[in-house]
Amino acid sequence: MDFEGQQATLVVDNPEKRNALYSEDLPELLRLAHQAVDSGAKSLALRGAAGNFCTGTVVEGSVDPRSIMLRTQKFQHFAASFAALPLPTIAVVEGYAVGGGFELSLCCDFVLATDDAQWGMPEADLALTPSWGVSRLVSRAGVQFARQVLMLGAIHPAATAVDRGVWDRLCPAERLDEAVAQWHQLIAVKNAQTLRQMKVLLNSLDEPGPREWGLEMFSACWSWATEGHWEAPDGDEGQGIRSFSENSHPWSTRRAASRDFWVG
Repeated sequence: MDFEGQQATLVVDNPEKRNALYSEDLPELLRLAHQAVDSGAKSLALRGAAGNFCTGTVVEGSVDPRSIMLRTQKFQHFAASFAALPLPTIAVVEGYAVGGGFELSLCCDFVLATDDAQWGMPEADLALTPSWGVSRLVSRAGVQFARQVLMLGAIHPAATAVDRGVWDRLCPAERLDEAVAQWHQLIAVKNAQTLRQMKVLLNSLDEPGPREWGLEMFSACWSWATEGHWEAPDGDEGQGIRSFSENSHPWSTRRAASRDFWVG
């Protein structure tokens, strides 16, 4: 975290993987963002190290339904918490912003990108569906454009995101720092409380909620399951259905415990 006056900069720093995010990174990113708020910053820039914004999220360990659901919840809650920060946030995009990195940019109020930046959602080529940014993309650009982005999985130039209202402004790469400073300076002259109130109002009208999160989670879990990752460590492995036909455990045990709970 860097501070310059009332301006804060938060850097995603994992250059070996082009700043891909681990779920373990999320609490620290939020902690630093709230530190900026508590320190009196009037605006926060989110950047990536070494010339890339963020190239997605890293999946490690188990990929059973339970772990995918919990992982999805972590990213959804992070996105909602970051979007709700009580100060204007600016995603500063250079290099690549793909997959989860593109979704990360949509958690910010504004997106400033270099004119040679590139973005996309390649999850379809992994036989997966994204789990924490679809609703934000649809909100900003509509279903049909989201269909093009998600179903085709292509990489897009930054100009396309600006033309469609997904991102806000382009600048030459060599003038990026100057352009970021201009955004900070413009925000700094505004009344901070007014901006906080406007942000709450706008988010309440447009921010994804439990319904959207549930649909994204269901789609993500189902896509992993159809690729063979369907066995949960605490699942029945089909025994629940088979025992119904046989009137045996676990069906008989569960029914005996629950059938007369209200009326017995």
